[in-house]
Parts: sequence; C-alpha cells; structure tokens
Amino acid sequence: MRKQRIVLEQIRHIAFARRHVDAAVTVVQAAAGQFDAVADMDLQLRDPAQPDRLLPAYDSGDHLHPNDRGYRAMAAATPALPL
Repeated sequence: MRKQRIVLEQIRHIAFARRHVDAAVTVVQAAAGQFDAVADMDLQLRDPAQPDRLLPAYDSGDHLHPNDRGYRAMAAATPALPL
C-alpha cells in the first residue's frame, strides 16, 4: 500500500511540474511575438476545481482526450485571423 501511495504522489508532482512548464511555454510563445496568436487549450479545457483534470463536460471518458464538446470549445478559443 505504501509503495502505491509513493507512486501516486510522484505522478501528482510530475503533473504539477508539467502544468508549470506548459504555462511557461504559453507565456513565452505569447510574448515572443513570433506567432499571430496563441490559444491556451489547457486553460480552456481544465476543471477549475481540479486543474490537473479535464472539465467533466469536455472529457471523452479516458480523462485525457476531449470529447466533441471539448473540441468545439477549443475551436471557439482559437482566434480567427485574417488570411
């Protein structure tokens, strides 16, 4: 039982660290000015009550990929740019 708890805690720490890396990359991309726009899909799809998880309304069931509603939310969050 103890071994499982340690592994779970390590996974939580990795997920927490990954979230900070993702956020830093988004900030750098937005600030670099090399892109016409930056859309933060993680911010759009995450559950505010549990930021390391998808919002249940957008979860396909595997807790990793968005469902159709989640993909529509991603499309809505993507800025429309002139061609």
